This record gives sequence, C-alpha cells and structure tokens, in this order.
Amino acid sequence: MLLGSLSYRKSLKTKAGGFIDAFLAEPTKTKILNQNPKPRLKHRSRNKALDWFCENGAVLRNFKLAKGYASEVPALPRDQANRNPKPTMDTPNTSSTINSSPSDTQGQPRRIAMRSCWSRVGWCLLLLIVGWVGWTRFGPQPDLSSTITVDQTSPDGQSTNDDTPIVEGSLLSRIDETTIANAAHPLDPILEVAEQALAQTDNTVADYTARIVSQARVKGNLQPEQQMDCKIRHARTEGDDPCGFSVYLKFVKPQASADQEVIWVDGWNEGNLVAHLTGWKNAMRIYLAPDSMLAMRNSAHPIMDVGFRNLLSKMLEKGKQDREHGECEVNVKRNIQIEGRKCVMLEVKHPVKQDEFEFHIARIYLDQELEIPIAYEGFTWPEEQGGEPVLQEKYFYTNLKINVGLTDIDFDPSNPDYDYPGK
Repeated sequence: MLLGSLSYRKSLKTKAGGFIDAFLAEPTKTKILNQNPKPRLKHRSRNKALDWFCENGAVLRNFKLAKGYASEVPALPRDQANRNPKPTMDTPNTSSTINSSPSDTQGQPRRIAMRSCWSRVGWCLLLLIVGWVGWTRFGPQPDLSSTITVDQTSPDGQSTNDDTPIVEGSLLSRIDETTIANAAHPLDPILEVAEQALAQTDNTVADYTARIVSQARVKGNLQPEQQMDCKIRHARTEGDDPCGFSVYLKFVKPQASADQEVIWVDGWNEGNLVAHLTGWKNAMRIYLAPDSMLAMRNSAHPIMDVGFRNLLSKMLEKGKQDREHGECEVNVKRNIQIEGRKCVMLEVKHPVKQDEFEFHIARIYLDQELEIPIAYEGFTWPEEQGGEPVLQEKYFYTNLKINVGLTDIDFDPSNPDYDYPGK
C-alpha cells in the first residue's frame, strides 16, 4: 500500500509539472481567481486536480515572476499544452527560455520591483519637501525680537555726549573727540584703548560667569535670540594649576533648546565639545567638532570664540586691517545704559561699502566701572538707499561676575549639578 501511494503521488506530481510549466506563461487579462476559485485539491481526483492547475497556471506564473523564480514565455493553447512531453530529471524543461535570454529575463522582475520601490520613495520625499516649504512659509514665524535694550539717553532724559566725566586716570578717560581728531588715523585711539583693555583683561580676569544674549544672521537669515548661562575660564600657562581655555554653556532660550548643555575645554576630548539633548532624547553624550555644521547650526562663530576677551581680540584684529583701507568715522558716547550698567560706546563706521570691509557699523560697549567689553553690535549696509543698517550679529554679557574661582569640576560633564547622562 505504501509503495502504491508513493507511486501515485509521483505520477501526479510529474503530470502536474508538465501542465504547470506550459501554462505559466498564460496571459492575465481575465480575472482567473474570481472565475475559478481555488478548490480543495485533497478531495478531488487526479484529473480534476490537473484541470485546476491548467486553468490557474497564470496565477502561479505571476507569483513566480514576482519572486524571480520564472521568466516571461509565450502562451500555449491548452490542447497543445496537454501534448507537451513530461519533463524528467534527465530532460530539462526549455519552455521557460523560449525567445528570452537568462540575462534579460532573470533581472526583469527585480528591475520592475526596484523601479516601483524608488517611485514610492520619490513620492515620499516630494511630499516631505512640500510640507517643509509650506511649514516654513506659512507656519508660525520665529520670534526675532530682542530682550536687551540699549538706552542712549542719560538719567535726566537728555542725549549723552562726550563731556560726561570719567574717572580721572582711567583707561576710558584717555579717549575723546579731541584725541580722535588729532590722531594720524581715527582708529588709532580706539586701537590703543583696545590693546590696553586686552592686556588688563589678561592680568585681572581669570574667570567669570554671565548670561550671554546673542543674535546672529546665519546664511542670510536672522536667527531667533539665544540666551545662555555661561562659565568661562581663561587659559593659564603659568602657576601651579595650568589649564586651557574652558567654556560651559546652558541654554535658556529659545524654548526648543532650553536646558541643553555644552562643554568645551581646549585640549580635552580630542578638541571636541561635549553636549547633550533634553527629555527622552537625553540618552547619550554627544561629541562634535566645534566648527562642524551641526555644532554651528544657529551660530555665526564656534564655541571657542565665545567670551568678551575673544570678542575684544577679534575687534582689535579687524581694526588693524581696516586701518590699511580707506576712510572711516569714529564716534564715542558715554553713559550708555545696558541692563543697568553704564558703558562707553566706541563706534566705527565705514560710509562707503568696499570689499575689504566686513561691516558698515561696529559698536563695542565697555563697562565704565570694570573697563572691559560687555557688548558688541555689528551691522551691514542698508539693502536700499536711505534704509536702516542691517543687523548682522550682537552679543551682550549680563549678570557678569568676575573671578568666582572656577575649577575643573565646573567643566566636567560628570558634575552632579549638570544633566549629562552617564558615559
């Protein structure tokens, strides 16, 4: 009985194979599945089973084409298919290769599937681009207003002037309109004061804490105002505790960046900054090159340029370059009020636009008591004749506390007061 059953199944499989191979190429113009639903083969006789395989050969053909198991072949009439010789192990079936080379037919289903896949990907990308353009153009616009006001009037409501007395013998007492008018170049008195202020900062300021309020134009677009609480330690090469320039920042505004922290120390972490995100995304420490695109996404300068000493140094460098080109105007105003601090404003203006000049107006504000720069504003030329200068960047240092005694733990991500995740 067992041998008879095996012989019967082998015969059925051989006959069905011949019909299936012949009818794999049957065209799919009619809905075969709807007209000939799949029967329960185990309850039918051998002849009816073979008839079902013949009638539904196109369904099997499409399935195999989709999987890459078969290739396109011409259809054969049913009576001719019934007369096809039965394939054996020694006689390979050649019907699947008629008028088709393996290189053309075997790769065709995969190519069709890949084209369909890439088509869907293209539509998804198009929808994302359209959505992004619509959101940036018609969605809520960022708040570009400023929270810092520069009051250029004295307490009695009158405009400030250069005759306001400054402490005798102080650094800022050495510059006035007369000094500027008698100089070989209008920038000379400004550069002299800047050099002395830089040397005084190096000698008297070891570290400080402050809140930085900044706003800059990146790739032609003015970014929303940023507020960051900072800890800054100047580099020391002498003494018992040498250290590199160190920066700690904690973002306060905008809300999307609030509570994010960034640490950079010259010579640590292979020169990379260490940052982290907030909320459920605060899962790991992020190491980035300070001048990378991601690190400078909303900034005009890398983190190693932060701090009023670097600000003063760069202004001194630009002033020396501008002295070699063309004419400029220099103005001095005293008793400028910035967050309750009295300042002296040194303004450098280039009336005529030239390729050598990076700015139209540059204003640096020096604290009258501390004699250090606490603010800077830079403007480019108006976009139209008679228009207002265009803000390029500004930086204000408020709540300034000098020489608070910062140590290495203040610039260590493992500080328990910080919100960095574990290594």
